[in-house]
Amino acid sequence: VRTISTRPQLVLQQTTPEQTLIGQDITLAIPISNPGSGDAPSVVLEADIPAELRHASGSELEYPIGTLQAGATRQLKLTLHAASAGRLLFPLVARGDGQLLSKHDINFEVIAPELQVTIKGPRIRYLDRRATHIVEVGNRGTATARDISLVMQLPRGLKFISTDHHGRYESQQHAVYWQLEKLPANVQ
Repeated sequence: VRTISTRPQLVLQQTTPEQTLIGQDITLAIPISNPGSGDAPSVVLEADIPAELRHASGSELEYPIGTLQAGATRQLKLTLHAASAGRLLFPLVARGDGQLLSKHDINFEVIAPELQVTIKGPRIRYLDRRATHIVEVGNRGTATARDISLVMQLPRGLKFISTDHHGRYESQQHAVYWQLEKLPANVQ
């Protein structure tokens, strides 16, 4: 009697960018392979998606792969939507019959701008006297803010005199408008 023993194996990998911007989709490329000497039956890929990400099928994903033959590799793609900012770490798990198991941690950061606007000026002003108000815009987030529109609605009792930094006054709305192309992260 001659017996041939085989041993299937599962190897799970993944490639993602190190960062993605909030509100964008990120696609994970997931190759799963069987470098063993036997077929791996009933292979299933599982992922518990953290609350900071969204997937159309929910937060507990299970993708049946079936039998993965010896030496074979399957390429899978998982597209997730970045819903909130932060560093994310969560596992991908591949399981198969015969106690086959492979885990791989997904690790990346969802970055986001965080604008902060403050206005400084006198609380009380006497009639027909000038008042200077300073508007400060900062970005305390982890990503550059782009195409920023800033509007300062003036109270009806104030008369507009001038502005700087390419602000423009619209008399119809009694407001001052500024456009900023970009504001880098961690700028106050």
